[in-house]
Amino acid sequence: MTINKKRSLLINIFGLVYFFANCLIVSAQENNSPDTEYRGSSILLSTQSVEQNRDDKILEIRQQIQELEKQSSEYKKQITKKQAEGTTLKKELAILENRIAKLQIDILTTNRRIELTNLEIKDLNVEIAQTESKIDKNKKSISELLRQLDNNEKQDFAFILLANPKISDFFSHLEHINNLQGQLALNLTSFIELKKELDSRKEAAETKKLEMVTLNTRRQNQKIASETTQLTKNDLLVKTKGQEQKFQQLLTEVEKKKAEFYQELQVFETEARKQGIYIVMVKAASVPPKAKLYKIPLDDYIITQGYGYTSFAKRGAYGGAPHNGIDMTGGPGSEIKSIGQGVVLAKGFNNAGGNWLAIRHDNDLVSVYGHMRDPALVLTGERVDQDTVIGYEGATGFVTGSHLHLSLYHEFFTFIGPKTGQVYFNYFDGSLNPLDYI
Repeated sequence: MTINKKRSLLINIFGLVYFFANCLIVSAQENNSPDTEYRGSSILLSTQSVEQNRDDKILEIRQQIQELEKQSSEYKKQITKKQAEGTTLKKELAILENRIAKLQIDILTTNRRIELTNLEIKDLNVEIAQTESKIDKNKKSISELLRQLDNNEKQDFAFILLANPKISDFFSHLEHINNLQGQLALNLTSFIELKKELDSRKEAAETKKLEMVTLNTRRQNQKIASETTQLTKNDLLVKTKGQEQKFQQLLTEVEKKKAEFYQELQVFETEARKQGIYIVMVKAASVPPKAKLYKIPLDDYIITQGYGYTSFAKRGAYGGAPHNGIDMTGGPGSEIKSIGQGVVLAKGFNNAGGNWLAIRHDNDLVSVYGHMRDPALVLTGERVDQDTVIGYEGATGFVTGSHLHLSLYHEFFTFIGPKTGQVYFNYFDGSLNPLDYI
């Protein structure tokens, strides 16, 4: 090869090196360019924007819930006000209309709560995924530290001392091992904390999922209650033809039938006591002193009739007997909860109490819940806690409107009604005023 050809080849090689060097420089500049920084910051801003939008949405939903709850409260005030008025068709229709309106608002509120809970579940799932990612990285770091420590442990210290020409290198090696052990301890502590954090978030997510089930059940129940109340209103208008006189006649007929029924029931009860014909019988060792032992079974309620010789009882509505409990309403379909811990003693349906349920409490007092919309949600023999949902407010049995009847007994028994074959329980004897213990 001639000198000129060699020189030409070297020039070409240097040219190629220079070209690739420039390419590398340009690539590095592009990676560090304002555009790249902008794209990175843009992704960060986008993530922050999503999180901000989600937080704004949650805040908006919570504000909507507060506003809806205010509207629901206003309808409740109107219902309470109407309940205090005399019994007229106009009053009953106004109460039903307000209940329908309140239920529609309550359905909207529940929808918002479902939407809110969905967002909270999504947030928790994101946090769970992030925490799991941190745990994975932490595990890899621990694994690498253990590998390095294992390699160092396999080396003999005498060999390490002789292998290092300087004594300072030996101590540097020892310091490196010490640092590895320190990093391992920090990583292990971090792993434990991350694991606790993960378990806590998973538990929170499960709680929210259960809350979602409850909310969906509540919404379905509210829809049924709304439809039932509308049907009740329509039925009342058909029966009375919108006339006050026909409404009063209807009430008189219902009260008369109710009085006759309770008179007959008292005869059956007396006979059952005399002959000892009981299905179940519970008697507390003593009547407990008045105290707040239990909790009202409705979350949001109006007491519509008290215990004993109420004005309604004095009219002979219960065959001359006092009222054996208290009546309250939270609106059709309201959740009924156990007033305290206990075991389901009996349940059934009869013409007086409609769908009813009896719970035997730990002190042998028995609480009874009547006129429930559907058969009880719990089974005989099942243990319940305070706040266990046992049914929904309804209008079954001898009633003129949706409400819950609550009785409390220190002596309770059930028997078969000879005419109907239905299961009844003792009416007034053995009962207590629930308000003395709630």
